[in-house]
Amino acid sequence: MKLVTQTMTVKVKLLPTKEQIRLLEQSSHEYIKLIHTLVSEMVEAKKSTKDIQANLPSAVKNQAIKDAKSIFSTKVKKSKYQIVPILKRPVCV
Repeated sequence: MKLVTQTMTVKVKLLPTKEQIRLLEQSSHEYIKLIHTLVSEMVEAKKSTKDIQANLPSAVKNQAIKDAKSIFSTKVKKSKYQIVPILKRPVCV
């Protein structure tokens, strides 16, 4: 018997409190700062969550590592290390 799973995406409108808004903004800025650090250190280094000093959950750190690798391989390597992109807009994932 084969188990079938289905993923469903649901849009939810959040109404955060002022404290939750502050935490979301803080996490967004911390995430961007982490991406910048990782991209600048990403020459050939293998990174894991234990190597990262950021006030973020490990799942978010792992996602940041994946995002930084993607940015590094698509932008930095193709420009022969002359262009290092900078994230500007806070984003929460």
